Amino acid sequence: MLSQAKYIVDTMIMQDIEPDIVTYGALIDGHCLQNQMGKAKRVSVEKGCALDRRSHNIIINGYCKAKRLDKAMELFDEITQNGPIRDIVTYNTLMQSMCQLGRVSTAFELLVKMCASGQVSNLVTCWILLDGLCKSGKLEEALKLFRAMRDFFKTAIPRRQPNFLQKW
Repeated sequence: MLSQAKYIVDTMIMQDIEPDIVTYGALIDGHCLQNQMGKAKRVSVEKGCALDRRSHNIIINGYCKAKRLDKAMELFDEITQNGPIRDIVTYNTLMQSMCQLGRVSTAFELLVKMCASGQVSNLVTCWILLDGLCKSGKLEEALKLFRAMRDFFKTAIPRRQPNFLQKW
């Protein structure tokens, strides 16, 4: 399937149809799904296409699914050198992986970094951390977080993006 996708992209180029970042994103995702992370990263270099936020998220997610958090964090550090990431998906993906690997305290450290950069947490962030606390046996902390969530959302304005985790 991936070879067919590469063939289509190559055919597009031969016919003077320039693939866009979405096309390359699909190709990157295909490599990630087959755990070909090196090839996924090389797509942008070989095609002379700068990765966008979505493409970075695809690669970070691929590393995380392959349990290569170190490589995901390397890429995260590389892209944050140009300024903070304004994408909750990136942070949530990394925190999810950290929690799955039993590194809940590292996930909370990333949360602090995220809040300091001005990024706002969302319900997904809360559930990732709550799940991580429960699965790591930190039930008192999980209950404390759950109560903070419950109390906050009782009074929160609908659709408001909470950053109450910053104070938690």
